[in-house]
Amino acid sequence: NTAPEAEQRDLMAQIIDVSIPPNMHPSVQDAMQYVISRSGYALCPPTTDHVNILFTRPLPSAQYKLGPMSLRNTLQVLAGPAWQVKVNEVTRDVCFVLRP
Repeated sequence: NTAPEAEQRDLMAQIIDVSIPPNMHPSVQDAMQYVISRSGYALCPPTTDHVNILFTRPLPSAQYKLGPMSLRNTLQVLAGPAWQVKVNEVTRDVCFVLRP
């Protein structure tokens, strides 16, 4: 089969199965960086106070083990229900905006 896999065509669909090292004592931003480190994407810098609050929160213990799930879902779980994942496919930046 010479067709590309779904996760090769849509990088946000790649399956993530990751354990965050507990000795990192990570923030949510640290965990997001860890998750996307080899994905081809980068996090947008925090552009609002709200995003800064999200990024500086400690990672909940329930989220030290994530997956298997898509990269998009993993980032959504890390951000929480108040946030929407926004992806710029041109620059491959991942940003977070408050849901209305």
